Amino acid sequence: MRFSLVIFDMDGTLVDTDLMIVLSYVDMYRKFRPGYKVSVTKLLSFSGPPLASVLPVEFPDVPYAEALAYFRKVCRHYYDETVYAYPGVKEVLIELKKRGIKTAVVTSKLREESLYTLKITGLEGLFDLVIASDDVTSSKPNPEGVFKAMSDLGVDNKNAVLYIGDTRYDDETANNAGIPCMLVTWTPRPFPAECKPRYRLDSWKDFFEVVENG
Repeated sequence: MRFSLVIFDMDGTLVDTDLMIVLSYVDMYRKFRPGYKVSVTKLLSFSGPPLASVLPVEFPDVPYAEALAYFRKVCRHYYDETVYAYPGVKEVLIELKKRGIKTAVVTSKLREESLYTLKITGLEGLFDLVIASDDVTSSKPNPEGVFKAMSDLGVDNKNAVLYIGDTRYDDETANNAGIPCMLVTWTPRPFPAECKPRYRLDSWKDFFEVVENG
């Protein structure tokens, strides 16, 4: 395998959090915008951008700290019931470790939620580094998190780094960092035509074949 560092997005890439996100925002609207109707498509689009970009727009009359605290409360309620790791991803992470390839998570989630997600999905301890939104000053698609992962793990060759995500924000992040990108195809968010990742992945069981033959 040509890469020495693989960086993963979290929601929609490593773990399925879509139902949790939908249910959490339904609760948010019920509390802060009663009577407001929103499509599932819009709700699903909230997986990717950081909360700091979504909450002020969707709940402009609510102080951000209040909206954030309520979101964290309701989403934690749904975590244990709905969030799970995608089939095959744990085996990929174990194999990468066996091959001596470093791994990191760069996510727009807050650190506390990120670590909790890894714990309840059985992925805890499988990454060399986790970088959450509160570990950087600028969230994705700014490449700060990617560059921090490279620096902290001692990898300076951009061609040796693969970034894996599931949205246009991830494609933009990789492009902004100047590194190769892989987009997974199983999430319900369509990619804009301008997304042109080096790799597309239909299943984690095909990961090594796609990387080595793509």
